[in-house]
Amino acid sequence: MPQSVRIDDLLIDSARREAKGAHRSVQGQIEHWAKIGQMVERSGVLSYERIRSFLSGEMPIDNLNNDERLMASRTLFDQFIDDDFSSVTDELKDRDDSYYGSEDGESIKRYEP
Repeated sequence: MPQSVRIDDLLIDSARREAKGAHRSVQGQIEHWAKIGQMVERSGVLSYERIRSFLSGEMPIDNLNNDERLMASRTLFDQFIDDDFSSVTDELKDRDDSYYGSEDGESIKRYEP
């Protein structure tokens, strides 16, 4: 059940800016940040700065340790399910190559050209 919490106006403003670029709602952006923070704190071995460097394209995934790769993958997955990727799906369908996708949002299957 949703609950109200007080959040600093500067954090809300920052979330609003980031949300726009990430195609999320402000609530979705704050929840995204909270999930990342929770995973980083629980792990004790993750470097958020290194993960952020990978996600922004500044660092290759090979430079991340296994735990950081898992976190980066989770972050990318969260963005994938938050976004509307219908245009990407249409583009993949037009290619002469196989791809993986989901029509029902739950099961993943391989599609052949």
